[in-house]
Amino acid sequence: MMKIGEFAKISGLPVKTLRFYDQAGLLPPAYIDGQSGYRYYTGDQLLTVKRILAYKEQGFTLDQIRVLLDDISRNEALERLRSKQSELVRTIETAQRQLEEVSGSIRRMEEDMRLPGRGEIRVRQVKPQLVASIRDVVPRSKICLLIDEVIRHVRKESEADADGAITLLWHGRRGAGLEDLLRSDPADIEVAVPISRPVAAGGNIEVRQIPGMSAASCLHYCDPFIRHCTAVDEIAAWAANRGVAVGPGIVRETFLTPDRDIYGHRRLAELLVPVE
Repeated sequence: MMKIGEFAKISGLPVKTLRFYDQAGLLPPAYIDGQSGYRYYTGDQLLTVKRILAYKEQGFTLDQIRVLLDDISRNEALERLRSKQSELVRTIETAQRQLEEVSGSIRRMEEDMRLPGRGEIRVRQVKPQLVASIRDVVPRSKICLLIDEVIRHVRKESEADADGAITLLWHGRRGAGLEDLLRSDPADIEVAVPISRPVAAGGNIEVRQIPGMSAASCLHYCDPFIRHCTAVDEIAAWAANRGVAVGPGIVRETFLTPDRDIYGHRRLAELLVPVE
């Protein structure tokens, strides 16, 4: 027989691990000296070590290994192996889905970072867009509830665009300045989800077409739930310096980054201010 230190060297397992396996009921010493407390192992226990390590490589837990080390029948062992096989297949399928999600996030983030004109202001023609929308006067902290309501409705109608861009339309009172309009709290806000085909309206959800317009556009990263957005100041200053008239029309902010791709507090957005 061998003392625990010698057996540890031969088996390749640390003494601490051998003690843990003893406590777990996997590999008790062959003999413990009653006076000294020394633990002794036999050579044939090396086979048990090899079996434990092999089962761990296959993904079995220590509790499962304990059963496999017992005197179980071949049929029972085969059933447990098949159960582990099914478990591993499910794990692989889950990991594959997660890999596809992460790869998709990387692709979309790289595409966002390559978009030209971020931080610049340009005038562009915005095309009409069919949307499902909901409008209410709410505190800015409640905007997320409107977003969730319209997205759930669109998903219920099996519309694939539910995970796409989300547009906020800031209605406000007529004649309100740009800064006041986008910083008002509570806000007269409409949340719109672009859709590719008409879907059923329902409850507070309206299906309509947002008209096109000529707009000053600013791509920027922003936190949608704070009251101050630097893009507002930039467009206001740009319009004043160039003598550009703002309006008429509704100011829009489109979130281009899907919820699942927000890392930190900010997402890519486009502020659209109607100009003449």
